[in-house]
Amino acid sequence: MRILDQSNDLEKYLSEVNNKTIHIISAFASSTEKTVQSLISNGNNLNIVLGTINCFTSAAFIQFCADQKVNIHVDFRYDDSTHWKIYLIAPSTVIVGSANFTGKGIGLSRDTCVLIEDSTLYDQYIGRYEALIELDEVIPPDDTSNFKKHFTKYKTKHDLMQRNMARAQSYKTPSEWLANEANESIPLLVWEHEITEEELEAANALLDAEGLPYDEDKTEYFTYDKTHRHSYYEGDIVLTIGSNGEDASFNMFNKILEDNGTLYAYCWTDMSRQRPFKLTRPLKKALGKNTAQWLKDDTHLLLREDISSLAKLS
Repeated sequence: MRILDQSNDLEKYLSEVNNKTIHIISAFASSTEKTVQSLISNGNNLNIVLGTINCFTSAAFIQFCADQKVNIHVDFRYDDSTHWKIYLIAPSTVIVGSANFTGKGIGLSRDTCVLIEDSTLYDQYIGRYEALIELDEVIPPDDTSNFKKHFTKYKTKHDLMQRNMARAQSYKTPSEWLANEANESIPLLVWEHEITEEELEAANALLDAEGLPYDEDKTEYFTYDKTHRHSYYEGDIVLTIGSNGEDASFNMFNKILEDNGTLYAYCWTDMSRQRPFKLTRPLKKALGKNTAQWLKDDTHLLLREDISSLAKLS
């Protein structure tokens, strides 16, 4: 028996495992795609069960594992789903502790694990794993229609959780934002032109029809096409930037109205502006360098890897 810690962490230990059968059962998972790829590349037979408590497990990570044909099961019981943090490596290794299968978790910067070599204990946990995946709401992707139904619902809940977090939390830097592994995405809108007089008149007419006041000095507008109707919702904190790479800012879309296939997002500038993190001059410069590619790729959501790259550039 021995303790794994930050000086000899779980990520390093897993990277050295070759040609084994591995079972990972974790309450949460995110930012460990590279670890999954490494485990597969090293010839391991990988089996994963993930919980859905508070919708913290990354939907993108679940999709990644499904695409990689990993033998993954998702416990869609939400608050009643598994809260285990167990790593089983055949034929006798049991690693148990507080570390979720997240980047920070397996790095053990704040968590701890104990590694036990005990074939009896290993067999007992394998039995519990097998019982767990037999539950009706613990579903693999190859149960296609059932998984799709539950995963679609989960993604909606997970997306709502992300939007609520953006409204409730603010950090000084992208690095601080990244330190909270529950943070996964930020809505992005790259606008191609200043709002025209015609669009301005239409925007104001929509406000009038809704009985909402218009104040030129306290209202900003953004427009986008109906094909992106579900990219933004009222109350979202959105990173907006011009297609020329200028004028990056965080804006809350306080009201969204539609007219003839064009959606108008209204931002009340006199209200307090929540922001995920401060947009410093170097960060705005880094954002500007990516704008053309985001526009080309029709990107409307920045993920953790995007924020991480930006943090390094700034």
